[in-house]
Formats: sequence, structure tokens, C-alpha cells
Amino acid sequence: MYIPAMIRECDITDKKYAEPVMGAYALARGATGRWCPVLAFGPETIAEHALPMTDYETAREHIEAQGDWLDY
Repeated sequence: MYIPAMIRECDITDKKYAEPVMGAYALARGATGRWCPVLAFGPETIAEHALPMTDYETAREHIEAQGDWLDY
């Protein structure tokens, strides 16, 4: 699951940004049910791979509906 986030670098391309840019975090579920950001994606990577974005509230609702929690 990908949510919009201001980032300073892309973990995929190692590109560094002089100022924060609108990118995304990939969220992943840990064994305890805790969801947290595991990778940052730059805007170019999002566009290149057409990553399916989910807004924060929708992601939180989806995660909590499973009995899990968002640690972000």
C-alpha cells in the first residue's frame, strides 16, 4: 500500500532532493499487525511504475478494519 508523503530521497533510485518533494511511502505489515513505512518513492518512480496511491485516511481505515494498527 502506498501513501503520499513528503520525502527527501527515493530508496529505489537513491536520488536525493535538495528540498522535500511529494513522493510516497510503501507501507508493510509486520508480524504483530503493525503497519509502517518501509520504503520512500520519489515522484519519478511513482509515475514510472504507476504506483496505486491510497490516501492516509483510507489506508488507516483499511488497516484498522483488519484489527491492525498504523504506526506512522
